[in-house]
Amino acid sequence: MSQMREWPCTQHALVTVRPHTSFVSRPYSSPSSPSPPPSDSSSSVLEITQLARTAEGDPIPFITGPISFVETLLSSIHTYTGLPWWATLSLSAVSLRVALIPLVRRSRMATVQWRNAQPILGPLFFLRTLFKKQGNVDSLKKAEEKIHETMKALGNPS
Repeated sequence: MSQMREWPCTQHALVTVRPHTSFVSRPYSSPSSPSPPPSDSSSSVLEITQLARTAEGDPIPFITGPISFVETLLSSIHTYTGLPWWATLSLSAVSLRVALIPLVRRSRMATVQWRNAQPILGPLFFLRTLFKKQGNVDSLKKAEEKIHETMKALGNPS
C-alpha cells in the first residue's frame, strides 16, 4: 500500500522515495502527480526527499508512545541532517550521553554523601525504628528531630 515515486537525479541513476511508516499524511490540494524537482547539478538526495515530502503534504508525526517518539526523533535527525543511518545513531548516542552527564554527576555526589553519612545516621535510623515498634511517641519524635538536625548539618544528603 505504500506509495513509491521515482525521479531521475544527477548524483544517482534513480532515487526512490517512500513515505515513512510512522507519519500520517494530510490530504493536499495539489495535482495527483507532483512535478519533478529541478535538474540542477546542485540538487542532492536530501533536497529531492524534501521536495517529495512537500509535494505529498506536510507529514504529521503520529506518536503513540516512547518507542514511536524515539523512532520519529531518529528519523527526523536522519532526514534533516542528511547523515547516513550509522552516523545518525552514533550522533544520537553521543548526544544522549552528553545530556546525561549532569544527572549522573549529581547522582554520584548524592551517593557519596549518603555513604559518608551512614556511620552517623545509621544508629539514629535504628533508634527511630525501635521507638516506632515500641510505640514510644515522645522518643520517636525526639529521634526524628535529631535525624533532621543531623541531616541539615551534613548538607541534607537526600
